[in-house]
Amino acid sequence: MHSHKELESLISVDMDAGEVFSGKRSGTTVKGYAKATSSTPAIYPEFIYHDAMRDIVVWFMSPPEPLYVFGPTGSGKTSLIRQLAAKLHYPVFEVTGHSRLEFSELLGHLSLDNGSMRYEYGPLALAMKYGGLVLINELDLLDPATAAGLNSVLDGSPLCISDNGGEMIIPHPMLRFVATANTNGGADETGLYQGTLRQNIAFMD
Repeated sequence: MHSHKELESLISVDMDAGEVFSGKRSGTTVKGYAKATSSTPAIYPEFIYHDAMRDIVVWFMSPPEPLYVFGPTGSGKTSLIRQLAAKLHYPVFEVTGHSRLEFSELLGHLSLDNGSMRYEYGPLALAMKYGGLVLINELDLLDPATAAGLNSVLDGSPLCISDNGGEMIIPHPMLRFVATANTNGGADETGLYQGTLRQNIAFMD
């Protein structure tokens, strides 16, 4: 459960990238938040940052494109993203992909609250509304039709939530979107990752 009041109080700040990640000032700034939230991953002091982190830190700098990270199980894809987000105090809205996940689950749903209906925002809607990082793990397990539902959002278009009176959410400037997977989105030809699905070429683009 994410606290809307906490997310509404987020304040973005400029951080020195070198100071944040290595303790030495670099003069290169990266945007983060003034303080962590309950949705921000914990920092693991023993975590070792490998060379790939430099590319992802650059990606965190505005304006970013959606990021797709793929590699073998256990290679640290998700851990790296979480730890970079932790250092920058980013709230992370994490989802694990599976073949039955529907796009509507990323948006949210109507729920009963003290006898009246109200809309509960899902991870994508929260990140777009308040700023934060959407992290979809195992994206290559998604039904391609569900993934394709993200196309307009990833292009920077507003999100329309028809179940909430047609609410339009303009993407927050601090929105970041990352997907991790075991394959490059072209399905698995090794036989090691059963259940992975070939993704729509427009989505992968």
